[in-house]
Amino acid sequence: MFCLELPIFLREHFNGAYRVEVYYLSKQLAELPIFLILPVIFSSIVYWMVGLNSEFERFLICTLIILTLTQVVVGWGYFLSCAAGKVDVRSAGMVVFAFFWCCSFAAILVLVAESAVVAAAAAVGRHCFCCCYCCC
Repeated sequence: MFCLELPIFLREHFNGAYRVEVYYLSKQLAELPIFLILPVIFSSIVYWMVGLNSEFERFLICTLIILTLTQVVVGWGYFLSCAAGKVDVRSAGMVVFAFFWCCSFAAILVLVAESAVVAAAAAVGRHCFCCCYCCC
């Protein structure tokens, strides 16, 4: 990742080719299509497969949160890659951040789907009541 590019970056930076901010922003912009398309595909599949709230506005909010979270995780990945020069430390750090990303995604799904869960629980409650009423 970034550590592989570090010697070239340092040489070009100290020669006055560009500043750190310019390099980081250009790297983010170059990788932006990947980090936009894949989360949108992921959320499009998972959101509807799980059966969350069928309002399109809620889907867009969920997708926007996932996109924002993806950009934050990419930034933290760059930070870890620079802070830890060894591959073993980076791999362990990526596992930790993947865990936090999954937990954050689960929290997002819960927040977005709160009304869908309440409606589903009410429907199940009515269904179970109807079954119990019919059976008893």
